[in-house]
Formats: sequence, C-alpha cells, structure tokens
Amino acid sequence: MGARGPIRGTPAARYCGPSGLTAQGGTRAKAIEADPLPTEPPSWLPARAKALWRATLPQITARATRADREVFAQWCLACAAVRDLAPIVEKDPARGDELRAQLRAAAMLARELGLTPASRSRIPEVEVVEKQQDEKARREATIAALIR
Repeated sequence: MGARGPIRGTPAARYCGPSGLTAQGGTRAKAIEADPLPTEPPSWLPARAKALWRATLPQITARATRADREVFAQWCLACAAVRDLAPIVEKDPARGDELRAQLRAAAMLARELGLTPASRSRIPEVEVVEKQQDEKARREATIAALIR
C-alpha cells in the first residue's frame, strides 16, 4: 500500500480509487436473472437431506438458481451425513475423521451458497443492485443531456 491507498497499476488499485470499480459503477456481484432453484428436492436425495432442502430453501431462494441445484444438494447431503455421524462418533471416536471431512465439505458448500454470515455480506441484495442500476442510468441520461 502506498501512503494514500494502493499503488497505481496493482491489482488492489482496480477495486478502488477514481479509476476503480467504484468509479465505473461496478460491484462485485450482480443480480442473477435465471431460472429459480426448484422447490422440490431431487428424488435421489435421502429423506434427511430432503428435509434440509425444504427447510433451507426459503433462505437462499432470492440468490440461488437452477444452476446451483447440485451444489445445494451436495450441501444437504453433507449436513445430513454430519447429523447421522455425530451420534456414531460419540460411541466410536475412530470415525471422527469421517465426521470432520463432512463438516469441512458442509462449511465449504455453505460459503459457496451464501449460507454463512460472511458470505452473505459479500452478496448484494437485489434491491441494492437495482438501485445502483437506476442511479447509473440516471447519471448516463444527465451526461447525455449535457452533451447535447
């Protein structure tokens, strides 16, 4: 970092300053306009994973699409495996590695789906993106009117 921000020309400088994304009206993520995530879980999921699908679906409906179906299904499977393994590990601690692997998989997939507080904070809300797009269109119209 320089004395007054990132050094010009570095990757960090692309995200801030007068020539960075903020000046261009960009954001790190845009609202997704695609097919929504199906409300019914895949038929091949076990019962416990299907229950997780139905319970968690309202939390990710606004940001997940049909393309996220497999990742969401994997997260449901990993969480179901954790719930199945937890009582087994209490009786047989040797299976702790299996439980830890499922916990890591569930945590990684949760971050991908925006199910953790940190990952949710990086995803702009749809209203915020629409407001930014409206402001950008208004600025462009003002500039076009001044040029005429």
